Amino acid sequence: MSRLNVVMIIADSLRKDHCGCYGNTWIRTPHLDRLARQSARFTAAYPESLPTIPVRRAMFSGRRAFPFNNYRGVPWDIVYLPGWQPMEPDVPVVAEMLAAAGYQTGLVTDTLPLFAPGMNFERGFAQTVRIRGQQQDRWKSSQNVTRAEVEEMTFNDAHTDALQNMLSQYVANRRGRQREEDWLTPQVYRAAMDFVRENAAGPKPFFLTIDHFDPHEPWDPPQHYTDLYDPDYTGRAKQGTHDRYGQANWLTPRELKHMRALYAGEVTMVDTWLGKFLDTLEELGLMKKTLIVFLSDHGHTLGEHNLTGKIPWAMYPELVDIPALYYDPELPGGAKVDGLIYNLDLITTVMNRLGVTSQVHLDGIDLRPMIAGGHGGRPYVTCAFKDFVYVRRGRQALIAHYRGSRFQLFDLDTDPNCERNIADKNRELCQEMFGLALKDAGGTLPLYEGHTTFADGSEEGVTDY
Repeated sequence: MSRLNVVMIIADSLRKDHCGCYGNTWIRTPHLDRLARQSARFTAAYPESLPTIPVRRAMFSGRRAFPFNNYRGVPWDIVYLPGWQPMEPDVPVVAEMLAAAGYQTGLVTDTLPLFAPGMNFERGFAQTVRIRGQQQDRWKSSQNVTRAEVEEMTFNDAHTDALQNMLSQYVANRRGRQREEDWLTPQVYRAAMDFVRENAAGPKPFFLTIDHFDPHEPWDPPQHYTDLYDPDYTGRAKQGTHDRYGQANWLTPRELKHMRALYAGEVTMVDTWLGKFLDTLEELGLMKKTLIVFLSDHGHTLGEHNLTGKIPWAMYPELVDIPALYYDPELPGGAKVDGLIYNLDLITTVMNRLGVTSQVHLDGIDLRPMIAGGHGGRPYVTCAFKDFVYVRRGRQALIAHYRGSRFQLFDLDTDPNCERNIADKNRELCQEMFGLALKDAGGTLPLYEGHTTFADGSEEGVTDY
């Protein structure tokens, strides 16, 4: 009997509540919904740490990045916060383990932070395709980008001033786009389709990781996607924009509506090209012999709580609730699985399903008993972002600073959107739940206050992530 192939798809910044299969009624995601109907759909999946790079460290290794011990910033990167660091060189990664088990391994990605020198995320992949041009990718010259070009992606002059340098590089990178296929997500999925065509009939099964940055900002999908959600807008940033992290009052209500439409347009663009990839698997007869894992690293706040962006002390559902699907051709589709899980539990599940023995301990649990309808799941989950921690146990969700302060406590049964902080009336419960984070961290949480200090003695502050 032939061995199963594996496809892992990570969609950066995709909000769970923006997917039809999780109840959204106004954003078009028919192809993700189709995959969900064929898969086990997890309703309480969480990252074990945030943001982009800590999530990849967990998903590429099967091991927790939390609690960010021994963090040192890397001076060639663009983001500096605990956990944003290379894969450990002496710890085997999933791609290496599957390559050793006889798999043809491949990585297709446009996620810029994976490319930084020394980050080690390409380890174990026999084929790697880097799609250039995302965000601040130092790819094309930005010397001749004018302020007027940047203003086309900003809502007001203060927005331009804040993002001039970042957007100048992106504007340079995106010049020359004409067809939809020139956008980055289509390029990623077309390269992924090439990979499966090349390897469909090979003697080895394949393990393909598709890691695309959309719908992370900048949000500038082809215009016809935005027009699905806001066809009448005539102001600045009509064709695209980039978020500013913090209070949402930098936007007018009309501008916020348009920014949400741009994000929704990117979600539908991602869905369209996911559909083309799934169609390719069908055409090649691979859906019958391929495991598929689909998930997001995190979401993005779009005006809820009067905030925009990804903010450590604001780990509300818009940010920490993630979509997670597990497709196995030998399992009936449509299972709804409600227990608490981590993203990396999907890695352990895949490895066990394939019968591949890990060279190191994996921190995940096998989700197949949960999918089969038995009891399971985790009693609680913890997630760290910079110097804040999120704890979910049952109906309670806690956000706290690493020092055991700035508690926010929510009852998810009566307040699912986390709008009423009940910490002051439940201090003992806050301390009890914070103790779960300390337990997972081994007793203490490391603090990295102020600027990051590099090995060469230089310092840098946190930028966008």
